[in-house]
Amino acid sequence: MDSKSSKRKPHDFRPMGKAIKDARIEQGLTRDQTAEEVGISPDYLVLIENKGQTPHFDVVVDLTNLFHISIDEFFSNDPSMSQASKPINAPPNRCDP
Repeated sequence: MDSKSSKRKPHDFRPMGKAIKDARIEQGLTRDQTAEEVGISPDYLVLIENKGQTPHFDVVVDLTNLFHISIDEFFSNDPSMSQASKPINAPPNRCDP
């Protein structure tokens, strides 16, 4: 197998950053307010929203909970996907069966 053909293309997180920014603006929150609610720096939020920075998974979960939307809305531009799942509301470090 050719090593070039086995390499995976990295995921482009820019559409997710745009979805995060759109959700923040739609809810009337500033970057500073959002960053404070999620426990990250406003500069890190700028990188996620505008530069396609790969966010930590816990940050994605916190943002979906803050905006009351599902994770798939961040990952898909397909509006039909938005009904596929609900926001994650499990307490940190706990998994219910």
